[in-house]
Amino acid sequence: MLLEVVAELTGHMLGRTGPLVHGCLFFERGTQQRLHDDTWYALAGDEPGGMVGVWVALEDVDGDSGPLEYVPGSHLRGETYWNPSAGERVYALGVPADASEDDLAKLFVAQQLETDMLVAKLGKKTWDTARAGDVAIWHEHLVHGGGEIQNMTRTRQSLVVHFARRWLNEIELAQLFTDRLSEANWEPRSVLQAMSTLGHGIIDRTWLDVMLLKLDLPLPEKLRPTLLTALNTLMGLQ
Repeated sequence: MLLEVVAELTGHMLGRTGPLVHGCLFFERGTQQRLHDDTWYALAGDEPGGMVGVWVALEDVDGDSGPLEYVPGSHLRGETYWNPSAGERVYALGVPADASEDDLAKLFVAQQLETDMLVAKLGKKTWDTARAGDVAIWHEHLVHGGGEIQNMTRTRQSLVVHFARRWLNEIELAQLFTDRLSEANWEPRSVLQAMSTLGHGIIDRTWLDVMLLKLDLPLPEKLRPTLLTALNTLMGLQ
């Protein structure tokens, strides 16, 4: 299966004990998203180069359907901390979640200025020859976006998955996971929100059993349906 091959490849790229899913998106059409850096949206790894983005073309792409755009070499530039007061790197590189509209507007202008300078220096490339099944993998710091759709009747179906380096060992991650669940009071919506605050998804459902076994934690019967629903939702099985 293609995604299994991609996961194995990104695991070699990220090292340690393999990657964890950081987020998964399906797009029916081109995003027309402005040039951006994934770290601006709290998608950074725990250390430089600790996250990669993967784009999978689900149909052929050309210049009319809003192809991928990127600035080659932009991942080699220095890091800008848009939220320097944040403790963790992932949040320091991102836009503050509690920023006011005025502050967000200023950040947008600053980021746009940085992007314009990079394009002027490094140029911009467009991948308008991608075919169904083609895969693009990019560094977390690479500036990229979606080109303008020239023909609005065209789709550009694609799948985007972000893989992050596993930054905790199994026991540490399981303990943090359990703490988040406790804070969520076991409500389904709160459980999903708690899971998302970890910054990493669950690769497979057996991980839950591994977690409980390693921590020697019993699974309350009333909690099993909630966790199963949450895991299935995260894995896109429901």
